[in-house]
Amino acid sequence: MQITQGGADFKLRSGEQATGFVYTGGDLHDETVDVIGAGSLDGQDFPFSEIDPAAINQIVSGVKEKAGVSDLKVTVMTLEKSPVDGQLKWTINAEGGGRTGLVYNAEPDGSNVTSPLGDIAGSGSGTTSTPSSGGGVTAPNGKTPQEIADCIQQAGTDVSKIQACTQ
Repeated sequence: MQITQGGADFKLRSGEQATGFVYTGGDLHDETVDVIGAGSLDGQDFPFSEIDPAAINQIVSGVKEKAGVSDLKVTVMTLEKSPVDGQLKWTINAEGGGRTGLVYNAEPDGSNVTSPLGDIAGSGSGTTSTPSSGGGVTAPNGKTPQEIADCIQQAGTDVSKIQACTQ
């Protein structure tokens, strides 16, 4: 699952096949997923029940606090299993303080925001912004990213319910 400023992208597994969905511009669209290679998808996925929609706001606040720059902006958040240890985690990309490509990690629930680079990811300016709860961002349907994430989690793997979340 990946969340960007423009929307979200996620894939649902059924056996050794996957169906993708892209939410952008207020609409949900199907996306073709080509499974390549001889390996198995088994163990690469995770149930929606492991996704905490409240994690999004907690991550944004945690990254802003950790970076220590007033103009930090989260650009991409990706939730996936680590290929190294198989643990589910968020990888967060951000920019601010005159720097791009800042990377952070967080637990699935949004806690324990850390930088793989330690404290050198921040600018060292010591200024922080007040963490926002989403910045008032809403989709064209009037729902906040949090409301859409809650709805998708409740929809499970029912495609029509997932599509209804964006209407």
